[in-house]
Amino acid sequence: MKILFVCLGNICRSTMAEAVMKNICSTKNLTGWEVDSCGTSDYNIGKQPYHLTLRTLKEHGIKDFRHKARQIRSSDFTEFDHILVMDHNNLSDVKYEAPKDCPANIEMLTAYDPQKAPYIVDPYYEEDSVFEDVYQLISRCCVKFVETYSKNK
Repeated sequence: MKILFVCLGNICRSTMAEAVMKNICSTKNLTGWEVDSCGTSDYNIGKQPYHLTLRTLKEHGIKDFRHKARQIRSSDFTEFDHILVMDHNNLSDVKYEAPKDCPANIEMLTAYDPQKAPYIVDPYYEEDSVFEDVYQLISRCCVKFVETYSKNK
C-alpha cells in the first residue's frame, strides 16, 4: 500500500496527514505501507513543515517528524496506489496533471471522514487554533482509511 497526501504547499495539511498516517501504521504494525506527501505548487520546495504543524503533531505525541516539501511529479501517478488530496482545488490540479491511464486512485481525503466534512481547510491562512481542528479531521479520515484498506482491522 503506497499513499501520497497532497495539498497546495506541502508544509501544513499534507505533511500533517503523512505524519498521522505513519503514526497509525506504526501503532497498528502495518508493514509494507509507504506514506509520503507533496504539494501542487513549487512555493515551498525544500522547506520543513510549518512550525504550527510540527507543534500540533508534537502535542499529539508525534515527535521528530521530518519532511522536506516537494512538488508532485509525474512518477507519483504510477508509484502510489492512493493519492489523497485536501481540497477541491488540489483535486482539480492533481487530476489535470494525471496521465489518462493513471493507475492511482485519486480522491479527497475527506471521502473517508465519518462526519462527512467536504474538504480540509488550509490552516496556514487561518488562526493558530485551526491547526487542531485540521489535525482532528485528518486523524478521523486516516483512521477510516486504514479501517477500509487494512487486513489488520
